[in-house]
Amino acid sequence: MRRSTRLLLTALTPLILSAASKAPGQHPFEQRPPQAPLEHPVSVNARIGAGDRWTYHFGLNQTTTTQRQADDGRDAGSLETTRLIQNATVALRVVSVDAQTRTATIEATFERLLVVTGDDQEQTEFRWSKDGAVDDPGTDLDRVLTALATSTLTARVGRSGDVRGVAGYGRVIEAIDASPGFDRSALGLLAPSAIGSTLGLIWTPGSVSGASRNVTNVWTSARRASLSQIGAVSVTQELEVERIEDGVLKAGGEATLRLLPPSDPPGPGAPTIELLEQGGRMLISWDLDRGCSASASERLDFEAVLSLGPARLGVTMRSERSAALDAPHAEPTNPDDG
Repeated sequence: MRRSTRLLLTALTPLILSAASKAPGQHPFEQRPPQAPLEHPVSVNARIGAGDRWTYHFGLNQTTTTQRQADDGRDAGSLETTRLIQNATVALRVVSVDAQTRTATIEATFERLLVVTGDDQEQTEFRWSKDGAVDDPGTDLDRVLTALATSTLTARVGRSGDVRGVAGYGRVIEAIDASPGFDRSALGLLAPSAIGSTLGLIWTPGSVSGASRNVTNVWTSARRASLSQIGAVSVTQELEVERIEDGVLKAGGEATLRLLPPSDPPGPGAPTIELLEQGGRMLISWDLDRGCSASASERLDFEAVLSLGPARLGVTMRSERSAALDAPHAEPTNPDDG
């Protein structure tokens, strides 16, 4: 059953990290009287210029419970709970901006990385910081995550904040190839297939940027992600601006999820998934002056039945992810300057 759970998490990674809402440690918007619309809407645009720098804290808290089921849907095995917790502090720097396309090249380096993963029987922790001593990696998990933490990733980001690709995973892929026992789901937010969506929480959360917005404005954001042989998932968010004050726009809304069949008929024994219940929510605080999110958080809850050949697994999952800007502090004045 443990192997089935690992296959499940790997298959559902695009779903987990492409859907919606409130992350742990993020407080909901304050319960205050509704704000009236402003006289003039505000322009919500991503701002990316050569030399710009940001530091973001990314978080993931994901819990999956699986239970083998009989053909009639009754529970036929013990519950197994798998957890993945990630906290990463990442420094981003704009290296250059193409004069014609306005596409920015942005380097991302890790300052801290914490990953806790495991199930009811075993839990493993990886902890790394750029200022700490580097131990000789002893496990497959240590080797792969050390390779990740010490890599420099390079993202190509369009003028509207859309992430067009992320490179720099060469050493990580080599470490994975040399670590047959490594569970790829432990990469979570930072996996090659997920990193674009993770960085998207900075400049394009909920498609809030690239438009004029006012209090009570409502819009729909839709996206889809492939689930390989299972098909695809479509996620639709209906968001509303709740407040605009002190240079910050706050918006939130619900998310709905729909499974789409694969484009080609599945072969014998191909995994299938039946969605029973789902729900999600998103919260966004957008810094109007800096042109990026001050914070963005998403939650997805769902219950489903996954079939892997003759095996049927009942699955309950909660996945929460977040990104928060580390606001810059004023540099102390050197009395000897000038």
